[in-house]
Amino acid sequence: MTFNSELCHEVSHHPDDHLEGSGIPMRPDRVVGLRKTAKYKEYISSCPPYLTHYPIKQKDILYPFLVVEAKKESNTPGFKSIERQTAFPVRRFLKIQDDLRNARRTSCLDHLVWFFAYQGENWRLYAGTYKDSKVVILPSPFDSFKGRS
Repeated sequence: MTFNSELCHEVSHHPDDHLEGSGIPMRPDRVVGLRKTAKYKEYISSCPPYLTHYPIKQKDILYPFLVVEAKKESNTPGFKSIERQTAFPVRRFLKIQDDLRNARRTSCLDHLVWFFAYQGENWRLYAGTYKDSKVVILPSPFDSFKGRS
């Protein structure tokens, strides 16, 4: 399995949301997912054609599962602002997993997207998942980490 990451590329909205052109920003600092390989091409060709596998516009990054958003240390709006800014991309990536799960009619796939938020040397880790058909972003049990010199 190989990984791929993209910097500052636009993420598509889910078609059912009717949010294209809404002005809601969908451009995380970094997104990590799977790299397209011959095996994945074969797998994708067996999926229903309505499924989205590549939500990063004009990039071949499959099933993103990690989002990173960073802000400078001083004069920043804080972690709550970073969380709000990243909520739509995390939701989009969870929706891709949910669509795949529903198309495959399986319950063995759990939804999960990781999210790192950095503000200067401080960072937080979150896990996004679905609970009762709603997106839930859970902070790590560790409130905040500070980088060490």
